[in-house]
Amino acid sequence: MLLHGLQSSASVWDGVLEHLSGVRSLAVNFPGRGGSARWAPEFGPIPSYYTVDTFTRVLRAVVESVGREVSIVGWSMGAMVALHYVATYGDAGVSRLFLCSGATRVAGRVSTFAATSFEELEREIEQRSRKASLPAAADPLAVAYTWLSMSNFDLRGRLAQVRVPTTVIHGTLDKECPFEEAEIMAAEIFSARLVPLPECGHFILREAPGTVARAIQCTL
Repeated sequence: MLLHGLQSSASVWDGVLEHLSGVRSLAVNFPGRGGSARWAPEFGPIPSYYTVDTFTRVLRAVVESVGREVSIVGWSMGAMVALHYVATYGDAGVSRLFLCSGATRVAGRVSTFAATSFEELEREIEQRSRKASLPAAADPLAVAYTWLSMSNFDLRGRLAQVRVPTTVIHGTLDKECPFEEAEIMAAEIFSARLVPLPECGHFILREAPGTVARAIQCTL
């Protein structure tokens, strides 16, 4: 089960999937991404619709619908959702965990955006989308509110609770989620394995899709 990042959709995994042979996969679109539902007034307050907690509940429903154990592979925000899932629900329905370019906390560590107002954040979202050539599959409003909700994300004190076999895959030159975060996860999650990707930054799914695929497939 493949989980995308903050400003992307399920399609961000396309390059990696080209290198995964004989593996059944399901790439999830969280609310506001791809063909998933955008916020509407009947869903309640918009800040509570686009949150890691909401995405974790969505993931729980998807895992339960599969009806058998799955491996969860998350990139960037998706890695945080995956980590939050196992910290919340334990190993229910999960056989393995792969954390790609993730972080244990956001405030003071993750530098995706630096805006101090909503208007500045909207501009930064547009600029990052152009600079990184991100597909227009993520609703900018969804990105903005999700980012604001992530300021409280901090699982440093819960890593020892993770008992699912875990592989941490991370670019050593990542400027958005520093490589030190990968080292923390690998050190504090029970028997976690660290796969450093030298010369890679944050967008490892684009920079080294074959390497990422091999790191996943060799432990499935």
